[in-house]
Amino acid sequence: MLLIVPDDEFLKKFRDELLRQMKDAREIGGQNFEFISAVDSYKVVMKGRGGKGKKTSSVILDTIENAWGIEAFVVFGIGLDQRIEDMDEEEQTAARSNIYHIMSRA
Repeated sequence: MLLIVPDDEFLKKFRDELLRQMKDAREIGGQNFEFISAVDSYKVVMKGRGGKGKKTSSVILDTIENAWGIEAFVVFGIGLDQRIEDMDEEEQTAARSNIYHIMSRA
């Protein structure tokens, strides 16, 4: 699963709030999970997961800029709900590009 946010400032606030809401409830449905960055996701693929004990699933949480080249079965674009009509032409082009980038990760 890939959660993509617009920028580093949004990422920090979103991650902090998400972790605060989750508190110590890191297990959902008997499965452990962790939030990792896009860069760290490459390390997981290279190293693999193995060994005994509980399996940990990684949820990638990072910015649009850092998500280039990553693909996932489930992708959520978060914090991209600004009205495009409220933007100038250059901002509209950038917003459309970001939305396309996020959609093409799945």
